[in-house]
Amino acid sequence: MCDFNIRSVYDIVRLHDDLARAKKGIKEMKDVLFVAAGGALGTSARYSIQLLLPAAGADFPFGVLLMNWLGCLFLGWFFTVTLRSWRINPRWRLAIGTGFTGGFTTFSTFT
Repeated sequence: MCDFNIRSVYDIVRLHDDLARAKKGIKEMKDVLFVAAGGALGTSARYSIQLLLPAAGADFPFGVLLMNWLGCLFLGWFFTVTLRSWRINPRWRLAIGTGFTGGFTTFSTFT
């Protein structure tokens, strides 16, 4: 005799759905890790450059303006080039475009 019943089929389908959700969660977690790694490098680069730039004065933070301007130009160039002519993995685009450039340009909120 076979112990295979409707309940067993239901459990198999549910297990398949759970595995599909787990795979999707792992993919999303990898994306988050790429953005986090890029952000860590971007904030480190920003902090290092700010240490090298002399303080221009207390009236206006020219260093912050320079960082944001450079980040804006880089982001525009990067996404234009990578979408048109370079074949870059989407995760690397996340790491460089969103993570690195985001950290490079918005770290000023923490300083």
